[in-house]
Amino acid sequence: FDKSLGENTVLLLTFDNVKQAQLELDLAEKNFIAAQVKLTDVNLSEEERVNAEIKFDEFGKKMREFYQLIDDVSATDEEYAKELRVYAEGKIMTHKKDLSVVLPDSPVYKARQIVDDLEFLVAEDDVEIASIKNSQAAEKLAVAEEVVGRGDLGLASEVLDDYKNDVADAITMVDSLNGDGDAKEKLVENIAVNLELLDAVSELPVVVDEVDSEVVELAKDAGIIAYTKGLLILSALCAV
Repeated sequence: FDKSLGENTVLLLTFDNVKQAQLELDLAEKNFIAAQVKLTDVNLSEEERVNAEIKFDEFGKKMREFYQLIDDVSATDEEYAKELRVYAEGKIMTHKKDLSVVLPDSPVYKARQIVDDLEFLVAEDDVEIASIKNSQAAEKLAVAEEVVGRGDLGLASEVLDDYKNDVADAITMVDSLNGDGDAKEKLVENIAVNLELLDAVSELPVVVDEVDSEVVELAKDAGIIAYTKGLLILSALCAV
């Protein structure tokens, strides 16, 4: 009886906590959106800019706290936890879509970076985390192309460096993955396609060659090139 009462008490407290956390997350989200609008004001003072960017961090913090609460809820009610994951994931993916056109020279680019970090919260296993890493690398490559088109080669080089880090992380994770061979093979093929896209940034041959060399060498060291026939692309890159 005592154990049952204790579990019920925890459950009731959890529901109360969730409702409060939802209100706090909704408020943080409103401030997150308002801060993006505020930062487009060219007459913004430095203090106002800093305070606006703090709202980005607060949204990230509240979202992470909410996911921690979801984990607590799942211990007693997995169905409710699933509903809460859908609720939270919807917010993250909506903002990801809205911010997908924001470039590094935008005053709200930090918001995009915050959401990119939050995207990993929706992953259910290491395969999904590696997949998100690879997808975000492809997004950064697209950003680099856009920035090159604007003539800012220096900024494009910085973005390509971020791309390199994401691809390298994805390759390292793939090398350590165990379990589902099909999921791993698909991920490896996606990484190979991602690397092939580097050729599109032809205006920065030196930087591209450096990035290409590092990530392909890492793929070779990880033994990924021999993993699947889908990596003929990587073999061709290594032969260049």
